[in-house]
Amino acid sequence: MLRMAQVSPDGKQIIYEALGKLWIKPLSNDEPDGKHTRLTNLDADLRELFPQWSRDGKHIVFTTWDDAKQGSVRIANLINNDVKTLTKVPGKYVEPTFSPDGTLVVYRKVKGGHITPRTWSQETGLYRVDVESQENIKITPDGYQAQFGAESDRIYFMLEGEITELA
Repeated sequence: MLRMAQVSPDGKQIIYEALGKLWIKPLSNDEPDGKHTRLTNLDADLRELFPQWSRDGKHIVFTTWDDAKQGSVRIANLINNDVKTLTKVPGKYVEPTFSPDGTLVVYRKVKGGHITPRTWSQETGLYRVDVESQENIKITPDGYQAQFGAESDRIYFMLEGEITELA
């Protein structure tokens, strides 16, 4: 089953999660049965989730999960196949997204509980990380599905069913 499918900004590729891994496949009439390839060659036990393209189509931000080691937010460079970890501590991370200029990523850190351990579940909320310096800053304790508008100066997110804005 394909999940979390995202079409590239130029409409030529799709990325999706299947069997805990991220896959890229061409979307071309010339190659209707184009071969899919793994985004990364990360550890087989590590699940890859929540992919999102950068607006220039050169990078993909995603989260990882491992039941014992927790998760992280990472960026895959599609030009040189390098994968960089943006978060410094393990946690439960979801919904990463790039700023329009690609210099920032916003993500949500969530709580554990029920069947997941509560370890690393403190300080939940929306975070912003500078891609270059990898400095993570909490921007609000509430909210989900953060997105940028046309510029990188405002973050929009859902809060109890309403859209909220942070400048």
